[in-house]
Amino acid sequence: MSNQTTLSIELQTSTQPSSPPSTTGSSSIRSSIPSLPPELPLTLEEVEKKPWKYIGYRGYADFIASENDFYIVRRFAALNTRAALALQDRVSVLEEQLEELDRTYNRRDAVDVHNGSFRDDQEERSELMCEIVEALTKSHLVAKLRDGIDAFMLQQAELKKFPQAARQDLKSVQNWHYNHGGHAISPEEQTYLTHSLDVFSVVPKEKAPLRRLLDRSRTFRISSVLKLAVITVFVVVFLGLVSYATVAKPFETLAATAAYSAVLMVFLQLGSPNGGNV
Repeated sequence: MSNQTTLSIELQTSTQPSSPPSTTGSSSIRSSIPSLPPELPLTLEEVEKKPWKYIGYRGYADFIASENDFYIVRRFAALNTRAALALQDRVSVLEEQLEELDRTYNRRDAVDVHNGSFRDDQEERSELMCEIVEALTKSHLVAKLRDGIDAFMLQQAELKKFPQAARQDLKSVQNWHYNHGGHAISPEEQTYLTHSLDVFSVVPKEKAPLRRLLDRSRTFRISSVLKLAVITVFVVVFLGLVSYATVAKPFETLAATAAYSAVLMVFLQLGSPNGGNV
């Protein structure tokens, strides 16, 4: 009997769940964050009253990340141009100083120095050359980036290739601020959207010339009747081309036309509110 009791005690002890391994070292940062008590979901009134607290940059970043067209930033064209001119002028001043030294050492009445050697060069010219190299490769005007003037120019050339942000995309981002009372983000930090000629799309979307032309038309974007008229015209033209330019059977022509109409409806976003505007 005592053996059975001992065995049952051992079985009960062995089946108890073991403690999880210690993770003190790997979660020191997490453990330093105090656990917050659960709270009731926010009401719409609370969010509308304090959007800067409950939405802020977290909500703004989520909105921007939801669509590539909304990823709009400034290129600071004027500032970048001014920085490039400053870099150019700094190197030009050093170049003039080097040319003056070269003329001095080339004079007949000057001390004979070896003008064809960097290793045995004069200390003054050697130091000037070091300044020139530093200006060309590690300019202090862009010390944070550690780019030289050549890299800076190449960067600007690549930046110029990005197209200007589309007007309707810029308007959509501005509408987001308007829909949140204009206070979800500090008003001073929204002013970049007012520089319509200086903002560009980081992830530009390729659009056909006709689509770009239609997108520029505010009337077209807000008028469902006009969109329906455009769809009707294109469907009729497509039906005529398929009927007279191919040997397709009538039901094949109708099927192709129906598919084309469906594509046009999606492409022009006829059923979306406000013409697809956010």
